[in-house]
Amino acid sequence: MGSVLATSQLRHLKIDAMRVLMSERQITLLRCPLALFSATVCLFMAYYSGIFVMDEWQYAPANERWALPFNLIYPFGFALLGLHFILNCAAKTK
Repeated sequence: MGSVLATSQLRHLKIDAMRVLMSERQITLLRCPLALFSATVCLFMAYYSGIFVMDEWQYAPANERWALPFNLIYPFGFALLGLHFILNCAAKTK
């Protein structure tokens, strides 16, 4: 959930190794495509973590099922993270 808050404020972890070699215009042009790529990865992770949670529910012993609803944070968090990347892209292009 911390990464969701950081992404909404554009303070998430970034790898800026190429930033020193690029102009500000190039950085601006790449901002939205990279945010959409990040959103795609996060949404895939949300989907597959949802499958993981459903599999855990199906195959967990009865005495361990009480803790499984807490695992819903994984698909929910990845989905929110993807949504924030999409919203950041939409907000910056206006």
